[in-house]
Amino acid sequence: MQDGPTIGVDVSVGAMAVCSDGNKVENPRALSLGLKQLHRIDKAIARSRNVHGKAVHSNRWERLYAKRSRLHARMVNVRNDNHHKATTAIAKSAGSVVVESLNVAGMIRNRRLARAISDAGMLGFLSKLEYKCLWYGADT
Repeated sequence: MQDGPTIGVDVSVGAMAVCSDGNKVENPRALSLGLKQLHRIDKAIARSRNVHGKAVHSNRWERLYAKRSRLHARMVNVRNDNHHKATTAIAKSAGSVVVESLNVAGMIRNRRLARAISDAGMLGFLSKLEYKCLWYGADT
């Protein structure tokens, strides 16, 4: 077990996590920032046609689909980078970490909050925090 204070972590949509010691981890909002560009690419994909009515796609469609995949990958990478940096800092500084219990799957069913909760990646944050606490010797 690691020596250090007990830290309570409050996970939310506005700020990714607010710790009881005063540290605040901001939510990068990767999806919200890329949504306009994603809509533009999706419209272009919808406008591109199949070649001669077959399920064979044009080169333009292939390029657009690859661009869309790269944009999604970038969003995932930004979110994961933020999660890893924040959870490592919390797990290294705490002797014990207490996290509120959240029903994230139930929260995502609310259609007004689903996009913001998914954009924050709460479940990924909590799972990363759990295994990093085990790595660094902090109790959870």
